[in-house]
Amino acid sequence: MYIDGEGMLDNDQPGELTYTEEEVVAAVDEAHRRGLLAVCHARGAEAVRIAVHAGMDIIGHANVLDDETVELLRSVRDRIFVVPAIEWHVGLWERGAEFGVTREFLEATGYQEELSETISSVKRMKEAGVRVLPGGDFGFNWSPHGTYARDLQNFVEYFGYTPKEVLLAATRDAGAAMRPRGMIGTLESGKLADLIVVEGNPLEDVRILQEKERIVGVMKDGKWYHNDFVSFAEPIVSHLV
Repeated sequence: MYIDGEGMLDNDQPGELTYTEEEVVAAVDEAHRRGLLAVCHARGAEAVRIAVHAGMDIIGHANVLDDETVELLRSVRDRIFVVPAIEWHVGLWERGAEFGVTREFLEATGYQEELSETISSVKRMKEAGVRVLPGGDFGFNWSPHGTYARDLQNFVEYFGYTPKEVLLAATRDAGAAMRPRGMIGTLESGKLADLIVVEGNPLEDVRILQEKERIVGVMKDGKWYHNDFVSFAEPIVSHLV
């Protein structure tokens, strides 16, 4: 659900509400009745508050927050997740001109200012214990599919996460967001054996996960879908399953 606006739309800016709280409550109720997750776009503080009160499961963006909203998110940190989708901003700023979106346009529409606000908001949410996840808003020329690991670097460089913290956010916490009853996100008895084997140590430099040639093994539910590490494959499968 698109609860408030977007800086690139002249007639619908961040903070300009597109739904009432009653409408959002009805949508969330219908999603949950059908066993679905309720996910929204909410950039401004008021939109985020509406999302929380309505029972949204995942909030996209949450760029500009005030003290009241940060405290509200803290109070529901055990059930809610936030995805800032920072690569949309970073990609636009770094590569937008290649696709006709100039820095002059981005400055005029407040995108650089919003990037700064997002950095501040995420740091405050992190301090409040809110589960903030990498990902979101991929599939554009400046943030194409297949480059999701760049967001791990963004969390370290812009938000002050350690490599370990962002890897836990991308696995343990994202797994909890997508499958609240478990099964994915951590390697535990009874869960799906999903893992990536990489050459190198992402705890020292998380950027290595962007180098596809370093990915020597990909397992889904105990089955290898990509494996250049054949001599060690069987012991790993036996151990996990």
